[in-house]
Amino acid sequence: DSLGSGDAWKKAGSGSHWSLLVINVCARQREGSGDRIQYWHFDSMANAGGGGGNGGIAAIVARKFDDHIFKSSKCDVQQSTRTPQQSNGYDCGLHTLFAAETIGRKQKANSSTMAHSQDALQSAFVA
Repeated sequence: DSLGSGDAWKKAGSGSHWSLLVINVCARQREGSGDRIQYWHFDSMANAGGGGGNGGIAAIVARKFDDHIFKSSKCDVQQSTRTPQQSNGYDCGLHTLFAAETIGRKQKANSSTMAHSQDALQSAFVA
């Protein structure tokens, strides 16, 4: 919830904006003493003025996954620049579902595993 408390994401039902964080475990890369997991954030308000997007929260959640599940040494969250942007303050849920469906369909059509590059994931939004 970028409009309220910085800790609002910790309580179910307290947020005011939805976005999609994709964790690409298939693209795990070895770096030095640990793994690097790739994360992509798809946010329909990323380009909104006044900090309307969830980029900061996505980075916190990704770091939590890295620390507690993957035990990787580096966390890298890429913001998708091709995510369709909403033009109002209430369609973020529909945009999030559309992003998940579009990425899922693109991945299913291309292979049985997640694409290994950010360009491949973002290309889901290009006709």
